[in-house]
Amino acid sequence: MHDCMQRLGKLETSYADFLEQLLLSEDRARNERMRQALLQLSGLPAVTTVEQYDFKFASGAPKSQFLELASLAFIERKENVVLLGPSGVGKTHLASALAHRAIMAGIYTKFISAADVLAARSSTPSGAPGSILQSCCSALEIAGDR
Repeated sequence: MHDCMQRLGKLETSYADFLEQLLLSEDRARNERMRQALLQLSGLPAVTTVEQYDFKFASGAPKSQFLELASLAFIERKENVVLLGPSGVGKTHLASALAHRAIMAGIYTKFISAADVLAARSSTPSGAPGSILQSCCSALEIAGDR
Protein backbone atom coordinates (compact mmCIF):
# COMPACT_ATOMS: atom_id res chain seq x y z
CA MET A 1 0.00 0.00 0.00
CA HIS A 2 2.86 2.36 0.81
CA ASP A 3 4.26 1.85 -2.70
CA CYS A 4 0.84 2.65 -4.18
CA MET A 5 0.57 5.82 -2.10
CA GLN A 6 4.02 6.99 -3.21
CA ARG A 7 3.14 6.53 -6.89
CA LEU A 8 -0.13 8.40 -6.46
CA GLY A 9 1.76 11.20 -4.72
CA LYS A 10 4.11 11.44 -7.69
CA LEU A 11 1.12 11.35 -10.08
CA GLU A 12 2.56 8.35 -11.89
CA THR A 13 -0.84 6.72 -12.09
CA SER A 14 -4.51 7.57 -12.42
CA TYR A 15 -6.93 7.22 -9.52
CA ALA A 16 -8.52 4.17 -11.16
CA ASP A 17 -5.12 2.51 -11.58
CA PHE A 18 -4.21 3.43 -8.03
CA LEU A 19 -7.43 1.89 -6.69
CA GLU A 20 -6.88 -1.26 -8.75
CA GLN A 21 -3.32 -1.62 -7.49
CA LEU A 22 -4.43 -0.95 -3.92
CA LEU A 23 -7.14 -3.64 -4.11
CA LEU A 24 -4.74 -6.15 -5.69
CA SER A 25 -2.19 -5.42 -2.98
CA GLU A 26 -4.82 -5.92 -0.27
CA ASP A 27 -5.95 -9.19 -1.88
CA ARG A 28 -2.36 -10.51 -1.98
CA ALA A 29 -1.83 -9.54 1.66
CA ARG A 30 -5.08 -11.23 2.75
CA ASN A 31 -4.22 -14.40 0.86
CA GLU A 32 -0.78 -14.50 2.46
CA ARG A 33 -2.26 -14.00 5.95
CA MET A 34 -4.76 -16.79 5.24
CA ARG A 35 -2.00 -19.15 4.11
CA GLN A 36 0.07 -18.35 7.21
CA ALA A 37 -2.94 -18.97 9.47
CA LEU A 38 -3.69 -22.27 7.71
CA LEU A 39 -0.05 -23.27 8.08
CA GLN A 40 -0.13 -22.57 11.83
CA LEU A 41 -3.40 -24.48 12.28
CA SER A 42 -2.23 -27.48 10.23
CA GLY A 43 -0.01 -29.07 12.86
CA LEU A 44 2.63 -29.93 10.27
CA PRO A 45 5.79 -31.28 11.94
CA ALA A 46 7.89 -29.41 9.35
CA VAL A 47 7.29 -27.50 6.15
CA THR A 48 8.43 -29.67 3.28
CA THR A 49 7.84 -29.39 -0.44
CA VAL A 50 7.58 -31.78 -3.34
CA GLU A 51 10.71 -30.24 -4.83
CA GLN A 52 12.74 -31.09 -1.70
CA TYR A 53 12.00 -34.83 -1.86
CA ASP A 54 14.77 -37.05 -3.23
CA PHE A 55 12.98 -39.55 -5.44
CA LYS A 56 16.30 -41.31 -6.13
CA PHE A 57 16.60 -42.13 -2.40
CA ALA A 58 13.24 -43.90 -2.05
CA SER A 59 12.61 -46.08 -5.06
CA GLY A 60 9.21 -47.15 -3.71
CA ALA A 61 7.66 -43.75 -4.39
CA PRO A 62 7.04 -43.41 -8.13
CA LYS A 63 7.70 -39.78 -9.03
CA SER A 64 5.00 -39.62 -11.70
CA GLN A 65 2.36 -40.96 -9.31
CA PHE A 66 3.33 -38.53 -6.58
CA LEU A 67 3.39 -35.58 -8.98
CA GLU A 68 -0.17 -36.48 -9.95
CA LEU A 69 -1.09 -36.40 -6.25
CA ALA A 70 0.67 -33.05 -5.96
CA SER A 71 -1.85 -31.63 -8.44
CA LEU A 72 -4.38 -32.03 -5.57
CA ALA A 73 -6.99 -33.40 -7.97
CA PHE A 74 -7.67 -36.19 -5.45
CA ILE A 75 -9.15 -33.57 -3.11
CA GLU A 76 -11.68 -32.45 -5.72
CA ARG A 77 -12.54 -36.09 -6.37
CA LYS A 78 -12.90 -36.61 -2.59
CA GLU A 79 -10.48 -39.53 -2.70
CA ASN A 80 -8.31 -40.81 0.14
CA VAL A 81 -4.56 -41.22 -0.13
CA VAL A 82 -2.69 -43.70 2.04
CA LEU A 83 1.10 -43.75 2.07
CA LEU A 84 2.47 -47.11 3.19
CA GLY A 85 6.03 -48.24 3.68
CA PRO A 86 8.74 -48.96 6.22
CA SER A 87 10.18 -46.28 8.50
CA GLY A 88 12.57 -43.83 6.95
CA VAL A 89 11.43 -43.87 3.33
CA GLY A 90 9.85 -40.41 3.38
CA LYS A 91 6.13 -41.00 3.97
CA THR A 92 5.91 -38.09 6.42
CA HIS A 93 7.90 -35.87 4.04
CA LEU A 94 5.57 -36.68 1.16
CA ALA A 95 2.44 -36.24 3.31
CA SER A 96 3.75 -32.91 4.60
CA ALA A 97 4.55 -31.81 1.06
CA LEU A 98 1.00 -32.60 -0.06
CA ALA A 99 -0.37 -30.76 2.97
CA HIS A 100 1.84 -27.74 2.28
CA ARG A 101 0.74 -27.67 -1.36
CA ALA A 102 -2.92 -27.78 -0.23
CA ILE A 103 -2.36 -24.96 2.26
CA MET A 104 -0.75 -22.80 -0.42
CA ALA A 105 -3.91 -23.44 -2.48
CA GLY A 106 -6.02 -22.16 0.43
CA ILE A 107 -7.31 -25.56 1.56
CA TYR A 108 -7.69 -26.23 5.29
CA THR A 109 -5.31 -29.03 6.20
CA LYS A 110 -4.74 -30.90 9.45
CA PHE A 111 -1.72 -33.13 10.00
CA ILE A 112 -2.56 -35.98 12.37
CA SER A 113 -0.06 -38.64 13.36
CA ALA A 114 -1.08 -42.24 12.91
CA ALA A 115 -0.60 -42.71 16.66
CA ASP A 116 -3.10 -39.90 17.34
CA VAL A 117 -5.62 -41.44 14.94
CA LEU A 118 -5.32 -44.82 16.64
CA ALA A 119 -5.56 -43.26 20.11
CA ALA A 120 -8.68 -41.32 19.12
CA ARG A 121 -10.18 -44.42 17.55
CA SER A 122 -9.64 -46.50 20.67
CA SER A 123 -10.99 -43.79 23.00
CA THR A 124 -14.13 -43.07 20.93
CA PRO A 125 -17.04 -45.50 21.11
CA SER A 126 -17.67 -46.97 17.68
CA GLY A 127 -20.28 -45.06 15.75
CA ALA A 128 -20.01 -41.97 17.95
CA PRO A 129 -20.36 -38.73 15.99
CA GLY A 130 -17.45 -36.33 15.92
CA SER A 131 -14.74 -38.99 15.77
CA ILE A 132 -11.39 -37.82 14.44
CA LEU A 133 -11.84 -40.33 11.62
CA GLN A 134 -14.96 -38.60 10.33
CA SER A 135 -13.21 -35.97 8.25
CA CYS A 136 -14.83 -32.99 6.62
CA CYS A 137 -14.96 -33.31 2.83
CA SER A 138 -13.47 -29.84 2.36
CA ALA A 139 -10.43 -30.59 4.51
CA LEU A 140 -7.27 -32.50 3.73
CA GLU A 141 -6.27 -34.62 6.69
CA ILE A 142 -2.85 -36.19 6.67
CA ALA A 143 -1.92 -39.08 8.95
CA GLY A 144 1.79 -39.56 9.41
CA ASP A 145 3.88 -41.77 11.64
CA ARG A 146 5.92 -39.03 13.35
